[in-house]
Amino acid sequence: GRWEESAEAFGEAEALQAERQPQYPRLYSVPGYQYCDLLLSLGEPEDGAVTDGLAADPKAARQFRETCREVRERAEHLFQWRLPGDPLLDIALDHLSLGRAHLGLALTAPRPAAPGEGAGADFAKATEDLDHAVAGLRRAGTEHRLPWGLLVRAALRRFRGEPAAAEADLDEVLEIAERGSMRLHECDAHLESARLCRQRGDRDGLERHVAQARKLVEETRYERRRRELVYLEKRLAEMPPPPREEPMKDFFVSFTKADKSWADWIAWTLEEAGHEVVYQPWDFLPGNNFVLKMQEAASGTRKTVIVLSDNYLNATFTQPEWAAAFAEDPRGDKRKLIALRVAPCSPPGLLKPLIYADLVGLPLDEAKDAVLRGVSDEQRAKPAVAPVFPGGSTATPDHPPFPGVSPAAAANPGSGALALWREKLEFLLEQEALAVDATQKFALRKQIEEARKKIQELGTGA
Repeated sequence: GRWEESAEAFGEAEALQAERQPQYPRLYSVPGYQYCDLLLSLGEPEDGAVTDGLAADPKAARQFRETCREVRERAEHLFQWRLPGDPLLDIALDHLSLGRAHLGLALTAPRPAAPGEGAGADFAKATEDLDHAVAGLRRAGTEHRLPWGLLVRAALRRFRGEPAAAEADLDEVLEIAERGSMRLHECDAHLESARLCRQRGDRDGLERHVAQARKLVEETRYERRRRELVYLEKRLAEMPPPPREEPMKDFFVSFTKADKSWADWIAWTLEEAGHEVVYQPWDFLPGNNFVLKMQEAASGTRKTVIVLSDNYLNATFTQPEWAAAFAEDPRGDKRKLIALRVAPCSPPGLLKPLIYADLVGLPLDEAKDAVLRGVSDEQRAKPAVAPVFPGGSTATPDHPPFPGVSPAAAANPGSGALALWREKLEFLLEQEALAVDATQKFALRKQIEEARKKIQELGTGA
């Protein structure tokens, strides 16, 4: 960032060059490019806007235009000295200086433009020279110099409305810089990426790249870029923060009026366990728009819980509620649609293969446990207690009993609860025969095991 001292040193170096090689009185190769780079930096607005702020400052634009003409003249002079066999690096750097000069001239072209002063011709010349520069730097095998060309070409592509191409050049700069610990190039890439994000209106990207650039400027003492960093931080502060997204609630409880007592209990059980629930009787208030509240419930919750019964299956207005969740997750991989069966029924159509948690015939504590296990995000339903070893006679009362139906249960087929459980077991066995997915079969077998256990308990009076 010590601009005046740098300019004085380059002036002295060029004077020595003229004494040493009078036929080539100007600096060339790497020193020649670095001098052109310094001249262009000195001509940029002092607020750190680089070339982005020229359109809003006519005086700065005229000053920078004169600097670009000087750099163009220097680069063209170097091409007049070209000899066969000159190093590829020298030729590439001369193209780079010339490309930067034409880019600056394009950005500062007067309106209306005089003959030969239009931006279009300079943009075309800048594109040609910068492509030559990048290709030449690649052929020269000087990867540590390649970011110079890529960074300028990224800026050109940004100005020409080619964000994807600009981003590709910047990604390559970051790859080279991070691989070779070239932290100054890395900082330059983040600054240009920040300008690209600002042009796109991407506040998050701008904030991310500015933070990275700030870190690198502080760690490396890269004072030359501090004014650019400060300028971008000010522009970031001027951008409105993104709208805050409301977090999604957990469950939307879908039910029909005939099953409201079950729905009340399920919604209460879920909220009592710490879940956030959208439930029509509690959340749809007088003055609300019913259709908009339904849309909010469907889109603002992670999962839909349906209170499954024949009443629900035969109702008309429940169908769009479960269909919305089904459309988001037709395979059931995300378990967006969770069914809790509260009365004997056989779901038809698209709901037929849906595995449900069955509350039919369960006492309070078991029903509550079935609800919470049914909505859990756990990927398996493995029991917490080990099953009894089936080959021995040392089972303890704490272990599950033999899963078959006892003779007492078979002799008393007419009892109410027992009849429900037998109907449930029959249905589960039918579902198991139809199931093809291994996970689905496992869950059904677990329910079958529970049904058989309940039938045995009811049959023995245990």
